Amino acid sequence: MSTEALRDDSSVERAVEILAESEVEGVEKEYERISQHYGPEAKTWRTMYQVLIERDGRQYDRLHIELKDGTEKDVYFDITDFYGK
Repeated sequence: MSTEALRDDSSVERAVEILAESEVEGVEKEYERISQHYGPEAKTWRTMYQVLIERDGRQYDRLHIELKDGTEKDVYFDITDFYGK
């Protein structure tokens, strides 16, 4: 199984790691990743809320999104690299 398949954003354990120089850049990369998988924001999905999770010395974002068809989904990102920058 590829590393990408292991990091499919479906849980904290499978969170996609985001590497960035700042929080602004990191958040942009999170939204780009979601758009790559679910289509352009505002047309095919929207963020309902976001939660910071701290586990084992790492920080994660959990974004709860709603897809165009009404399906709700949580996506997870490891934001340790840029958190607080």
